Amino acid sequence: MKRSEKLLSRDQSVLVVVDMQPTFLAPIQGREFVEKTVALLMKAASILQVPVLATLQYAERMGGMTEELTALLPEGCEPVDKLCFSCLGQETFALQLQSLKRNQVVLVGIETHICVLQTALDLTSAGYKVFVPWDAVHARSEYDCDHALNRMRAAGVTITGVESVIYEWLYEAGTEDFKKILPLVKER
Repeated sequence: MKRSEKLLSRDQSVLVVVDMQPTFLAPIQGREFVEKTVALLMKAASILQVPVLATLQYAERMGGMTEELTALLPEGCEPVDKLCFSCLGQETFALQLQSLKRNQVVLVGIETHICVLQTALDLTSAGYKVFVPWDAVHARSEYDCDHALNRMRAAGVTITGVESVIYEWLYEAGTEDFKKILPLVKER
């Protein structure tokens, strides 16, 4: 039986980590949860060989990515610095994404109603299938976060959860990859 095109595939996915900088995380309630959830996805992506791209918003002024997440970036993955709120507005990022030749983007990070929202809408317009785990994005205001998720859903973005992403990437239990990832999920 052929898998549904509505499911994520590790062979077609890219994980995009948006602006996980301490400056932006500081005022967010639940920031530790979001950082741990993004870290879990990054670890799963590493095990399953899903490419990871990362961005920073105005790094010169706002600083780099959190230390924990920086340590999880794949070798050779340098976060792309941007001034545009949409990641696709930064040419280097757009070219990196195109070069991967994958059509599914799992989008995580900060802030849901600004950079994540604008990136999701631009990616959808560019023909990508976009998946946003509700538990791996956040904003200073929960209302802004909820509104942005609703707006993305209305625009055709799939709102999902981190465990759903991981288990869709895995597709089946009993594999070596499953055995490596299960303890990470249970740790959460």
